[in-house]
This record gives sequence, C-alpha cells and structure tokens, in this order.
Amino acid sequence: KLGDCVSKSSDTLSVTVGTPSRPFVTCRDNTLCLGESTSLTANGCTGTIVWNTGQTGQVLSLIPSTAGKFTYSAICKSNVGTCVSDTSNKIVITVGGKITTPTVIAEIKNSCPFETVDLNNGVVGNPTSTNGNFEFHTSNSPNSAIITSIGSVTAGDYYVFERSAIGCYSDAAKIKVKITSCGVNGIRPDSTKFIDLAVKITGNSSTVPVGEKVNMKVVVSNLSANTANNIVVRNIIPAGVEYVSVGSNAVVNSGTISSSIPSLAKGDSIVYTYVLKVVSPGKVINKVELLKVDQTDNKLANNTNEFILNDPLSGNMLGISKVAGEIKTIGTKQYEVPFTIYVSNIGGNNINKLQVQDNLETVFGGGAKILDTKIAVTAEGGLVANPNYTGRPGNINLLIDSLSNIKIGQKLAINFKVKIDLTNSTVSQFYNVAKAFINGNEKLADYSTNGTAFDPDGNGDPSDNNQPSPIDFNFTAEGEKKAIGTSLSVIEMKEIDEFSYNVTYKVLVKNVGKVLIKNIQLSDNLTKVFPDSIKFSVEPGSVTASKTSTLKVNPNFNGVKDLNLLIADSTSKLNVDQQEMVTFTVKVFHLRNSGPYFNSILANGLVNGEIVSDSSNTGNEVIAEENTPNVLKLPLTNVDKLTIPSGFSPNGDDANDAFIVKTNGLTVESFEVYNRWGHLVWKISENEIEEGKFEWDATSNQGLRLGSDGVPDGTYYYSVKILNEDKIRTGFITVAR
Repeated sequence: KLGDCVSKSSDTLSVTVGTPSRPFVTCRDNTLCLGESTSLTANGCTGTIVWNTGQTGQVLSLIPSTAGKFTYSAICKSNVGTCVSDTSNKIVITVGGKITTPTVIAEIKNSCPFETVDLNNGVVGNPTSTNGNFEFHTSNSPNSAIITSIGSVTAGDYYVFERSAIGCYSDAAKIKVKITSCGVNGIRPDSTKFIDLAVKITGNSSTVPVGEKVNMKVVVSNLSANTANNIVVRNIIPAGVEYVSVGSNAVVNSGTISSSIPSLAKGDSIVYTYVLKVVSPGKVINKVELLKVDQTDNKLANNTNEFILNDPLSGNMLGISKVAGEIKTIGTKQYEVPFTIYVSNIGGNNINKLQVQDNLETVFGGGAKILDTKIAVTAEGGLVANPNYTGRPGNINLLIDSLSNIKIGQKLAINFKVKIDLTNSTVSQFYNVAKAFINGNEKLADYSTNGTAFDPDGNGDPSDNNQPSPIDFNFTAEGEKKAIGTSLSVIEMKEIDEFSYNVTYKVLVKNVGKVLIKNIQLSDNLTKVFPDSIKFSVEPGSVTASKTSTLKVNPNFNGVKDLNLLIADSTSKLNVDQQEMVTFTVKVFHLRNSGPYFNSILANGLVNGEIVSDSSNTGNEVIAEENTPNVLKLPLTNVDKLTIPSGFSPNGDDANDAFIVKTNGLTVESFEVYNRWGHLVWKISENEIEEGKFEWDATSNQGLRLGSDGVPDGTYYYSVKILNEDKIRTGFITVAR
C-alpha cells in the first residue's frame, strides 16, 4: 500500500463457459455384409467422446455379428465437471445377412444342334434375397471377370454367385460345362461376330483429402470389328467415398453407378462421368466392370479396370495450395486482400510440428506498402495460429509449430487478410507462394500452387505443382473484372435424306466484364463431338455473323484441322456488355445413330495482352460461370423397317420391362419367338398391334405354359413376316432379369 508500485501480471487462467461443442460423426462405410468391419470417427470434441453404445474414444470400430439396421451417435463430455454436448448427427449402418449359396446342376451339357449352353439352365430356383440376382464369373471370386454372354457359353468351369440388393455375395457354386460335337450341322459361336469391349476408369487426382471431391471418368471402347449391342457397365461405389452426382448418360441405384449403352460401333467409344466425395482416410479402389453385352466378348482381361485413390505412403507428404480472394477497396489506392492457404496430409502418418510460412514483403514490391503492423491469422482443426505474424522477415511463420498437427487425410485451411497501399506502386499484379514443412525439416517442404487443389495434374506428386497465386489489382479497369462468356444452342435440325441431317448451331459471345476485349476467337473441335464412325462436314459458307457485327468469320472453319470460327485480329472486338451471335451448319451422316452428341465452344480474347477465356454453357443465354455442353439428339425416323430391340429385362422395375416392337408403318403378318431348343413359346395374335407397335412380356402363349413368372432368362430366336416381303426376317432376343 506504500507508493504506486505494482506487481507483474499473474499467470493466465482460461475458464471455459458453456457446454462442449457438438461432435460430428463420419463413417468409412455404412453398408456392410456380415464379417466385414467399419469404423466411425467423431470430430470437434475437446473432451471425451461417449458413444450411444457406452464406449468411449474418438474412433469406434465395428464388426457386426447380426444383420439389420443400426444407429450410432455420440456426445462430447467435458474432462472437468459433468457438462456434455448436444447429441451428434446420427449414422445408420445397414448390415446385410448371409446369402445362401445358389443351388446348381454340377455339370450341364449341350443339346444338338447347339454347341453352346445357357448357364441359366444350370441354376435351380430363384435368388433367395429380396431383389437379389445371380452373377456368373470366371473364378470363385466375385472380383473376377463377369461372364457377359451367359446364354451361349462353351466348355469350361463357371462360377455363380447370388448378389443381394445391397451388394453382399454368397459363396460360389461351380458349374462345369461339357460340349459334345454336333457335326457339320452343329450351331456353334461364330468367331467372326465376337466383340472386344474395353473399360478404363480414371480420376482427376489420385490423392484427395477427406471432405474433397474427385471427378471420375469411365471410357467404354469397342476394339473389335463388330458392333456391340445392349452394353451395361457398372461401378460399385467403394467404402471411403460417397456419391455426389452423375452425368447424363449414367444412373445411380443402391450404391451402384451404371451406364446402359444401346450400341457401340466398330472403333467407337463412349464416356460417362460421376463425382465422389472422400469421407474417410485410407486407400480407396474404384472399379469399373463390364456387366452385360448381347454379343460374345472373348477377351475378358480388359473388361475390368481400377483407379486407386489415396494409396497410403510409407512416409510423410504434404500438399499446399493458396487462393487470393476478392480484393476490397478501403481507400484511395488502398486495398484489402484475403488469402486462404490449404494444407493437406497425403502421407501415411499423422503429422506433428507443422509449419507454414508466407513472406509478404517479398511479394509486394515495386513501391507497394503493407499497412498492417500485425496480421490476424485463423486456422482450422489441429493448427494453432501465430498471434504475432507480420508477414515480414523475422516473423513469417503462420503457425505455432510445436502445437500444430494434421491427421492422415485431413485438409485444413489458414486464413488472413492483408491491407496494401499502392499509391507509389509501379506495378498492379503480384505473385505469392507459401511453404509448408514438418518439424523444421525443409527437405520435407511443399510450395503452394494456385487454387484449392495442391495436385492439379493428378499425378500424386504435389511437389511438381508450384504455380504462384496471382494478386491482380488491374488499374486500367479501376479494379473491375475482365471476363468473356459464351453459350451454344441448336436452332435447327433439318433432315436432308435418310442418311443425313443438317444441324445449325448458334453461338453467343459476350463481354461480361468491364474492359474492352480484342482479338475475339471462338473454337469448336468437332472431332470430339462425333465418334469416328460418324462422318460430318461443315456446310460451305454457313459460318455467319450479323452485318453489323464486330466479329470476322473464318470461311475455312471445318472443325477438324481448322477449329477457329473467327479471324481473331485486333478489329474483332467486344465492348463492355456487347453480345454477338455466330451461326454455322454441320451436315451429319448419322448411320442411324441419333446420339447424344456433346459439343462445347471455347471463347477467348485479349485484354492488355492477357488472355481471357470461357467454355460455353448450353442455351440461349450467356452464363459465364456455367460450363455445360450442348447435347444434340437427332430425331431419327424409321419408316422403312421394324424397330426390334435385342433384349429386355422383365423384372418389374418399370425399366425395359417389355419387348416392344415398333412397326413404323409396315404390316406384320406374323411374329414368333422360339427357345434355344426350337420350341415355339410365343406368337403375336390378331388385333395385338396398337398405335404402330406390339409387345411381349416374356410369358408364353404357345406349347408349355410357364405361368406368370414367364420364360427363363436366356437367348431366344424370333422370325417375322412382313406383308409383300418374300424373305422372313430373323434375329435373337436376350431375356435377362
């Protein structure tokens, strides 16, 4: 109490007030079969995780012993006192029961004149699981290649499994096929009609942090000289990822993505895409496999393919990327720039003592001045921000490394904002690179690349992606954006003859920024629109623009060697908000292939020597932030022949349940269906043709009646007689439920 002396401050004591944070639960795989295991992880708790089962700990490992649906949740309990959080989100895990091994005839033989057998005849009874089905494979593993032509197999050993609706497999049952020669009159597989389909799956990156998306692409190619019909390809969504979206030519159902392809001509290929989200760390195997095709594919090695995500590495590996956000004006030539740095652990170990550095003084040179004396930093998860960061030499560490850690598969963000004065700056564009390393060892460092992806080339090595992040103040446009946008639509489809259509496309291109754009160019690679079997040509003189347009059309555009619709000199320009239209016509020799055909236009131009570009959106309005291909489907007519499908699946799922024949103006005198032994099982009756079509539901109306379940799955033979035609038309039908 004497004088005015005071003591030093006491030690700091932190007092937490309120309930603990509600944890968030994730699961690697919420659909299991008996005998399989999974794990649940609870994040966001600084106390003790307590599961609704009574177990504690961040990770709950499960090996279910009974089938059914089970719900799991967790709470966070304070380590001091009795406070508990609200209950987490709920995770429902579905466990499939044991699947009964199919009952089969151990050995089946052919019946002459056929020197093949239908594997369906070797299976006794129906699937025992609800909505289950039988699959035939080349070995006693369900991971082996699938037999796609089960209606006409040759001698050998085959294995049948039952697969339940949620993807659980039974044990294999073996069927031995023996073939006896039927002599010169024997009907055997025609090797000249064999096909060879190949499937390949890729992703846009092989290393994807938890919570991030991966774009998957599947290519189905016909490598043979014959057309393949009624192709079905599937991808069973593996554990560790969840479905996000699928492209227009595929569907998702019960954890399986599939694509049905009506036909694929010699040398053609088709692509379908889908998006997955990584939900847990660890290796993920994405597999594509050929499920069905009408013809015999005698080369099975390329019927399956795999793409592996996040293959664990033995050591430590980091990936880092950086984004400069939208610049905000805070004064005369003074700006605030937000930055986000993303750090990802793509190695095989949890990482402790992580450090990230960003030296801003080396970034903002040329007279630019950093106004902040201290820069506030925030960090996610196990990263602890350095409260004294200045971005200048001596204090460029964004984290307190002794307290910062990142787990396997995690992607964590670091955020900060910097105030910049450009009054005396001689430049308007700057470039920034940050660096992440472990435990002070800069040999384990990665330098940032621009954007949110640390490995944009997808090769699994982030160290070869070190593109600086640009910070562009763009004085010439007073801080405003510079951008171009384009759209593509079909405005006319005109049938020229039974072999070709003229398709007229309309391209809109617009200056959606605030700066004059010169050297405007529009490009269209038509070889990527139409498959090799489809011939096309750009109609001479069809590339046009309005008489008052500032764009110059290129009369030599052909979409093959010359991809440019315009002559992109300095007089080909767009003022702010100016929109122009260009049209062109393509003659398509369709070979009765209606499509779909996907087309996109690329637009670009120059602003003060810098390229601006956009990929088109479909429609009659330019939406610069949207990039969607235009889909062309030709309205083909069949006036001279029947439309007869090569198969159907009468399983009651409202998809391809009936065999529908369209007469297209022809008069059908008779239509008969025979089984593989030559017995008549169905024929069209009088007055059954309505509105130019008739259908068969797979039930028999001749000879031995098989009840409401219909004829067995397999290959059937049809004959059809058309009025005023001497020749009987014939072909095969596949019934596959």
